[in-house]
Amino acid sequence: MKHKIFLVVIVVLVFSNIYFISNYMTQKWIADHYHFMTINQATNALHSLPKQFDELSTAILHDTSTEDQFMKIADLSSSLATAENSFSYVNIYLSHSMPRTIGDSMGEISTFFRDIHLYVNGQIRRYVTGDETISREDILYHIDTFHQATEYLKEHLDEDILYEGTYDNVKNHWSILTDEITTEFTNNDVLTRYREWWID
Repeated sequence: MKHKIFLVVIVVLVFSNIYFISNYMTQKWIADHYHFMTINQATNALHSLPKQFDELSTAILHDTSTEDQFMKIADLSSSLATAENSFSYVNIYLSHSMPRTIGDSMGEISTFFRDIHLYVNGQIRRYVTGDETISREDILYHIDTFHQATEYLKEHLDEDILYEGTYDNVKNHWSILTDEITTEFTNNDVLTRYREWWID
């Protein structure tokens, strides 16, 4: 009788382990798959940004209708929001799946897009609505530097590092890219503040 009970216990333990391992692997597959899809969303949004900044710059330079400029702001804002939110998830995934220093985070990636997004929905939108305290030259300068910055990221951001790199690999790769950008455009106050907070 004891022998049978022992066998039942062993069988239950074996099947319990199989269940927990299977459940863990399923959850890991879902997380990894979502991570992959999120990076795709983020990089697709990033690839749209240079062209959208260029189109907005052209619209402002040629003084197209307010409606046209607002449409371009809306398209640009949508791409920036997608990049910001998608990279936020990448940060969460890496923070929970990779070794890191306690208290450290990778919020600098999503923050980069959030800061630009805030400028677009703040200063640029105010300019388009007729705020005379904001000069066209200043707006066009910021749009041009954002265009160049996102073009640089589009060309140099290594998606393989995002997909397969460790926490430190991704963090260091991003730090190198944004150091180049913020060093180049020292007169862009958005990028300057970003550098002061995340790089210096």
